[in-house]
Amino acid sequence: MEKLSKMKPIPLLLSVQILFYSILILNSCSKKEHLLSEDILAIELLKKAEESCKNANSRDCYENVFQANNIQYSEKALKKISERCEKNEFKACAYSGWQFYLRKNFHEAERLASKGCDSNDVQSCSVLGQIYYFGLNDKKKAAHVFTLSCERGSNYSCYYLSMIFEREFKLNEALSLYLKACNNKNPASCFRAGCVYLKKANKEKGFEYLKRSLNLGFKDKNSFLIDPDLESVRDSKEFKQLLAEYQI
Repeated sequence: MEKLSKMKPIPLLLSVQILFYSILILNSCSKKEHLLSEDILAIELLKKAEESCKNANSRDCYENVFQANNIQYSEKALKKISERCEKNEFKACAYSGWQFYLRKNFHEAERLASKGCDSNDVQSCSVLGQIYYFGLNDKKKAAHVFTLSCERGSNYSCYYLSMIFEREFKLNEALSLYLKACNNKNPASCFRAGCVYLKKANKEKGFEYLKRSLNLGFKDKNSFLIDPDLESVRDSKEFKQLLAEYQI
């Protein structure tokens, strides 16, 4: 599976929206005694994420979503969620598609996510774009799906579309979308916006958005140490102060 190396998002990379709704699906389709301990842990983390997102606490929301997203659900739980997708509960298509993606079953992931996306479910479209980009290596389809999903309000689709633009050296287009997602409290987009500003030699804006990413709970702090887009400022006094302030 292709990676975007230094520029890739946290392997979160499922959108907050997908996870936000998946807790509702899991609660409605599975009883706790039918789930493994890992499933129960993820449900509890998703509940915390839901509450913190409702309370506009983006840092806690991001933290809980990040933790829950690293857990693969049991086959029994996945089967139940997939059945919900087949019955046209399209939020379930987004979540089951993502779980098959984590298992590297890209064609089944594509089928389920496409079912939701074709029915205008934004979360399913976001997942489908990631399946095309990272799993099936179809950049053209990925860009098309990310564009549709971004226009419909998916911050993470805007983020991925921005990364495609950035890799094609379309910095103005990339920055515009990074800023859109950042203003909607997507920390990874704030980080990339800071990097693009630095590429454009705007240090003031660059540091502003790097700090904003950390204030929103950006998890991939190692990127501050190894991302090549920060090489031009890594020895600067301002950058060293930033590292010290946020204990990186």
